[in-house]
Amino acid sequence: MAAHDTEKMVVDVQAAALARTGAYPDVTTERYHEYFRLCRRVQLHVMTVHDTDKMVVDVQAAAPARTGTYPGGREKNFAMLKMALDSLIGVHPSLTEQYKYQVLLGRLGVNARKLAESFMHEITPYSSAIQALMEKCGQPRQLVQSELGRIMQTPVIKFSDYDGFENFALKVNSLVGMLKSLEGENGFEFKCGSHDDRLISKLPPSYRHRFVEFCITNKILEPNSDKTYNLIHSAEWLQVKARAVRISHQAADLYRENTQPRMARSKNQPSTSSYLVRDKSKAYCPYCNETNHFLGGCQEFRKFSTDEIIQWIQSDKRCWRCGRKHNPEKCTLKRPCNNCSDLHLTILHDAIQKGVDKATPSVTMYIDRDRRPHNVMLKIVPVRLHGPNGCLDTYAVLDDGSMRTISLDEAVNKLDLTGERDEIHLTTVRQEPTQCVGRTLTFEISAAEQPNKRYQIQCAFTSPLLRLSDYSYPIQSLQSRWAHLRGLKLPVVYNARPLILIGSDNANLILPQEPVILGPSGSPAAVRTKLGWTLPGPSSLVKARNESCNLITTAQNNQLH
Repeated sequence: MAAHDTEKMVVDVQAAALARTGAYPDVTTERYHEYFRLCRRVQLHVMTVHDTDKMVVDVQAAAPARTGTYPGGREKNFAMLKMALDSLIGVHPSLTEQYKYQVLLGRLGVNARKLAESFMHEITPYSSAIQALMEKCGQPRQLVQSELGRIMQTPVIKFSDYDGFENFALKVNSLVGMLKSLEGENGFEFKCGSHDDRLISKLPPSYRHRFVEFCITNKILEPNSDKTYNLIHSAEWLQVKARAVRISHQAADLYRENTQPRMARSKNQPSTSSYLVRDKSKAYCPYCNETNHFLGGCQEFRKFSTDEIIQWIQSDKRCWRCGRKHNPEKCTLKRPCNNCSDLHLTILHDAIQKGVDKATPSVTMYIDRDRRPHNVMLKIVPVRLHGPNGCLDTYAVLDDGSMRTISLDEAVNKLDLTGERDEIHLTTVRQEPTQCVGRTLTFEISAAEQPNKRYQIQCAFTSPLLRLSDYSYPIQSLQSRWAHLRGLKLPVVYNARPLILIGSDNANLILPQEPVILGPSGSPAAVRTKLGWTLPGPSSLVKARNESCNLITTAQNNQLH
């Protein structure tokens, strides 16, 4: 093959690659595939081409064909596109910024492309556009929240749903793999245990118990330790569990097939043809109670306006996903909406968009330790919260048994804190998981006596539904009675209304900084933390009360939920 022929093919392949990015719209798809085949011939058979030229031919043919697309709106798609671009064109320094910029534009959707086009006159348009897209939708936190939100929208996995469990395990492993590629195994998102709690809440109770047993057996959870499980541990256990479930299920099916008894038939008995009928979902309309059509095919229901549909759902407290009379959290609907891909009927889409937040029931939830005797003191300490709108003096509950730091809505509003949407599952005294929608915040906290020494609180959760009880402890009387408490700078706790509960995700703030001061049996202990002295333990001087409030449920909101 002559050198000039090779050079011509290089030029043709370059033109075809640019045609895929929109620079030459007159080049047809068939013409491009012809150029691509020529490119592969050059790569395999022409050994006299300079290494740089060969690299240009290879990359320009491969990049438009192999990189994915990012239509915008989903962080996972951008993460996949970013990895493809880095592996195909990012490793070749000879490629110009303009060429890489054209390849990037050809891979973006309408909204993302508008953002990238604003950098067309930059000296480094590709690098600037990638950086802007990374800030908008390429942060690990955004990826986690997006993928967790999609996973949490799926129905709760039943014990016998083997396919659903395997799909759930694959989704979690995919999320962990992408996070490892973005920030490594020591990334910040792997240290946030609340992600793991949200995922485990989708599993049957028996599976949750086995996951905890796995963590205890592998010393992930240890007594007197602030270690906890994370997404890596969940993905590892789900992968092994899914494999075990699949193997055992296949073995059981094989055994049933081999041991199926055969019925002996008499010679005079007439033969009967049998047919295997697949069990299909039966049609049912919750509006007219007919079994010959679904709600979306009901002609009478289609005449309703959006406001009438909202009123129909509100009047009988129906499920906003399917319109039937059950709790939305227990809905087994698996088909997504054709308009937004969320799990609800398409005919209810406009009503859901017009109604209020569907995941926010009208309840008030107290997050203090459930069934706590009132003559037992918790670790209460005065603190100062710091935010964009100044400072706020309040009290904090230091709770070793909580896996998530929680800030009440009153403190969030006064400090003007903002954060991303988040949701957690809390457990009531009846051990019923309750979905709580709120936000994830980051702010600073300091001891009341040392306001200049601040500590950062990350991944704190807040929701208007959450409350904390009031506390009053007779500190002076306790110091007068117990000698081991005298001389300590104990804070005054009288009608204290804590606005923050600090959990084990900020263990450095709640663990003792020096040996705990213990007294006789039945007396409280003195614990000095970074936020000050606290007095946890029993106290006969605190009047016991019989009532114990952990969850107050009010009437359901009249809005569409």
